[in-house]
Order: sequence, then C-alpha cells, then structure tokens
Amino acid sequence: MDGLSLAALVEEHLAIAREHGSPGEATLQVLHGRVRLHAGDDAWEGAPGDYVLIPPRRHDLTALEDAAVLLTVANRLAE
Repeated sequence: MDGLSLAALVEEHLAIAREHGSPGEATLQVLHGRVRLHAGDDAWEGAPGDYVLIPPRRHDLTALEDAAVLLTVANRLAE
C-alpha cells in the first residue's frame, strides 16, 4: 500500500506516548480499552470502535486502561 502506514499499538494502563509531532494525515482507531489524545488545550477520549483524528500538531496519547489502538497514517509522497 503505497503512501499508507498501519501500526497496531498496545499500551498498559496509564502508559503515555510522550508528546511528539504529527506524522501527517492520521487516525487512531480504538480496538480495546480507553485512551485520551491530548494536543495543546484540546483533548479527545476514545473507547472501542471510536476513530480519533490526530491533529496536525504536537500531541500525546495516554492509556486510561489497558488498550490497543490501530494507527493509520497517509504518508505524503514527494512530488
């Protein structure tokens, strides 16, 4: 799949993916558990079946309980 990256991530309760830059156009699908995505003054919570759009700015992710998520990134191809 050119231009599309998928990654399944599993995090333990209260694990944090420290603040990092946006990978490009991306979504996070919650497969199991609950997570909170935080970017600046904004925060979004996700439960199983939810899709969260990852904002195009620095953000972090916290597992509110044991969780599994699917990260999908549309990589921008060089012209």
